[in-house]
Amino acid sequence: KTPAELAEIHKQIGLAHFQLNEMDAAVEHFREALNISLHNSLPTYESFYYFARSLFEINSTTMALEVIKKYSPQTIDAEWMWKILILKLEILTDLEQFEEALIVVDNAYRVTTNIDDSKKRALLQAICKKSRGLINYYENEWNKSESAFLEAEKLFQNAGDAKGLAAIYNNLGSLAMLQGNWDKSETLVLKSLEYEKNRFS
Repeated sequence: KTPAELAEIHKQIGLAHFQLNEMDAAVEHFREALNISLHNSLPTYESFYYFARSLFEINSTTMALEVIKKYSPQTIDAEWMWKILILKLEILTDLEQFEEALIVVDNAYRVTTNIDDSKKRALLQAICKKSRGLINYYENEWNKSESAFLEAEKLFQNAGDAKGLAAIYNNLGSLAMLQGNWDKSETLVLKSLEYEKNRFS
């Protein structure tokens, strides 16, 4: 088999293990796919992304971040670049490196301007705004957090994404509760539950 075929086989086996939540096995196959791709000048971004994602899933957080810093390609499809940046954001947030995480989320938002599909662009931008709101929330910047969540709400509405709206109303409800606004909190949480219910009806 050619190197490209071998890399693809390892990637697909890795994806199968990933879907089954067998992350240790997934890591090994994605690692092999990445090595084959690197040694044969093949595109690496999918194998590298899933390698880093799998490492993160087994709590090898620092190693996952090193993989991203070492192997992130500079010229790839905008949506894949967004996915890589969002993974980096998740890792930095997990490590409580919030200042760098805010820079990354802004970069991810900028990448979305290169996506032509308006609904997909709105969805990815909404996820960025929600992520920014969560970072502000972790830093106890509640006003900034609420502002970001409200921006995310509008974008999720534009994208027609019920799952995103359910999460946003739950987050806004939590903020209202923290600020002692129980009636507002209850209204928002019920709204979140309604969107969750509608997703499965």
